Amino acid sequence: MGLFTDPVFKKRESWGYLLALLIRGCGWTTWVFTGVAVLKLANNSVGCSTKGFEITFNSTMNRTQTEEEADMWEVACTGEIDFFGKAMTPATSIPFTTAIGLVISTLVSPIFGAIIDRTTRRKAVTFLSLGVYVAINAFQALISEDTYMLILFLQNILNRIAFALHVSCVAAYCTEIAEGETEIIALQSAGRVAETGSMVVTLFSIIIGSAVAGVGDDVVKTAAFGQVLATVVSLPLMLVCWTMFEERGEPNHTHPPNTSGPA
Repeated sequence: MGLFTDPVFKKRESWGYLLALLIRGCGWTTWVFTGVAVLKLANNSVGCSTKGFEITFNSTMNRTQTEEEADMWEVACTGEIDFFGKAMTPATSIPFTTAIGLVISTLVSPIFGAIIDRTTRRKAVTFLSLGVYVAINAFQALISEDTYMLILFLQNILNRIAFALHVSCVAAYCTEIAEGETEIIALQSAGRVAETGSMVVTLFSIIIGSAVAGVGDDVVKTAAFGQVLATVVSLPLMLVCWTMFEERGEPNHTHPPNTSGPA
């Protein structure tokens, strides 16, 4: 049987599930370019180039290394940015904020699970998380020296939480849309194809599109171009996706019947 010939794909929600993963893959790929742009802007803000900052006279001279001087050395940048009161080097800013986002996502996962499975708000939560995800990507099109710090926070912390919530939502839908192990395997396999295919297409679309637009040599403008492209694609697809899902989950007032008899 072909990948999309399983009976589960006769259900409208199955295609909504695939479309949700396609949108998610498109948005996540843009961080490949935005992350590079954030790192460049962070380096520039402390006088570093991507090749480094530290040379001998920095221990005796109280000044910031210029980009021209830094280009002469293959050492790590030791200049520090101020990330909302936390001093860190540009190179550690992305893994540091990523770790915070992952920890918070893990801590709130039980709350997400309760909302998704024990209330009738699953559809709303699914598209709220996806909407936040797309909105943050759209804001990242404004990346500059003035906004890169906020973008770092939004993408690696808030957007990672929205991503985790959306993963939980669509996973819950998958196990209820599909009936039996065979259908679940077919739907999840198609989902991986949709998400991975979306990421690959988005990647090459940004590379080729930015080159055609004449901004391919500027990592900041390339990142902005990618976010605009992803937003233009994702918004209409999200509206279509909304119409394909049904509300699921259990009413929060539902309890099993009392069969134990009078006390």
